[in-house]
Order: sequence, then structure tokens, then C-alpha cells
Amino acid sequence: MASHDFEKWFSAAVASNGVKYVEAREKIVGGGPSALEFLSRKAAKRDDWKTSLTAEMILLWIRDQRLCNHVTELMKGHIVTKVPAIPAGGEWSASRRAEEIAAYGQTVTPRVLELLTKTREYSSQNEWQALFNAITRLKDRRALPPLVKLMDSPERQEVKIAAAYTLGQLGDIRAVEILLTNLLNHSNGIELRKTCAISLGLLKDVRAIDPLLEVFRNEANEIVLRAKATSALGILGDVRAALPLAERLEKEQNVALLQEILWALADIGDRSCLPMIERVAKSHPDKFVRKDAEDARDSILRRER
Repeated sequence: MASHDFEKWFSAAVASNGVKYVEAREKIVGGGPSALEFLSRKAAKRDDWKTSLTAEMILLWIRDQRLCNHVTELMKGHIVTKVPAIPAGGEWSASRRAEEIAAYGQTVTPRVLELLTKTREYSSQNEWQALFNAITRLKDRRALPPLVKLMDSPERQEVKIAAAYTLGQLGDIRAVEILLTNLLNHSNGIELRKTCAISLGLLKDVRAIDPLLEVFRNEANEIVLRAKATSALGILGDVRAALPLAERLEKEQNVALLQEILWALADIGDRSCLPMIERVAKSHPDKFVRKDAEDARDSILRRER
């Protein structure tokens, strides 16, 4: 195949998904070893993740087609064990499938991302969950840009929830902006917004403090969302969130949210909040809240020793 033909089909592969992507990929793969130099140059373009990742996807098909097909089989739950076994419920869990896929290391990352974002060959929840779980286990930074793009697409909410969770697990602060956008988007479902909140806490980036506090303070938001924002602030652990949380202690009527505030304050560990926590420990009518306040106080005091 001439170089201009490689370029034509590669441009089509970068720009397309599904059947059109597979058609372009197969045209290039059909070029065999002669495509390797062309694809290697494309893969080296690290400033253009779409180009480099697409090249890596196609390179893996040329170098190890058997591995690419095997990843598909593992995603579908076709796992061969040394000792014949029947999985609980009749099929292997998403977690077990992901474990088998991730055992091949970051070599399989391009194929996993291809399955998830380009060919979308998954046909069940277990299958797409296995792919996200494998990405979490692989901890490959190449996964971040396509996941961010997925979060910014009209994808199904359940898939975007999995993407938001995975972004938090990857620990890359480049995900902060897209997670904030989805957290603050009131047209998103509550589960997606909750997942974005927790992932932002895990990323521990201070840009998330004010937006999370905004969600926490907004009484028009559902209690469960405000509680997740509170929990995320505790996970983030920045003292700048402590006083805004503590100021709500004596006003909050919802016991579940009040307990989340106390747990978050314990995680943050800011001693200046102790007087407000102590008042709750002494005077709140709910004995479980009083106990949580005592535990939060003791946790903070232990940090000072």
C-alpha cells in the first residue's frame, strides 16, 4: 500500500468509530509490516493523543492479533482456568474479567480503549464494566484523554458514571475540569454527579473546594448529593473547607448530612472547629450524632499529639 493510502485510511480511522473505524483499521492492517514504520511515526506524536493512540491500537493488531482477539474473549467472560470451574451465577464477574485482562499489563491498554471508545464491541453491563475495571487496574495515563472525551459526549449515563469513577481512580488531575463540569451540570442524573464529587475528592485538587462547597450549601440539591460533596471534601482534606462545613453543624436538621459533616471534619482535622463540634457532642438530641461528634473531636485531638 502506498504511503498516501496509509494516510487516507489512517485519517479515517482517527475520525471514525464503529464499522467505519474497523474498515479503516483493516485496510491498514492489511498492509502488514509495511505499515509499521508509518504507524510508529504516528504513535510518536504525543502532543496529539487521538493520533498517537489510534496508531497504537492499529499497531497492536499488526504485532499481536491473537492478543487483541484474546482481550475480546476475556471481556466476554470466556476465561479458561487451570482447574475447570463454573463461576457463581453462571458467568464470570466484571472484576474477574478485568483481572485477567490487566494481567497482560499496559501492552493491552490500546485494545481495551479501542473496545470501549472506538469499536464499542461490548454488549452487556458486565462487559463494559470489565473494560473500565481493567483501565483502573492498569493505571495507564494514556486512558485519561479518551475517558475525558467520553464524559463530554452524549453517552449513556451509566457508562459516564463508570468513566467518572475510573477518572478518580486513575489519580490524574487533568480530569478535574471535566469532573467539575459534570458535577455542576444540573441536567445530569444524581448518580453521575455524586460519582464526580467523590472522584474530585480522590484527586485532591484545590480547584474542587469551592464547587464542592457550592453543592454542599445549596439546599435545593438533594440531600444525598450534598452528603457526597461533604464526603468528598473530607477525602480532599484541605483545611479551607473545614470552617464552611463546621458553620453548618448547629443549623443542619438532617441527621445523615450532619453525620457526614462530622466525619468530613474528622478527616480534615482542623482544630479551630473543635468548639463547634464540642457543642454538638454535648447538646444534640440524637445520641448517634453526639457519638459521632465525640469521635470527630477525639480524632482531631489525636492529630495534635
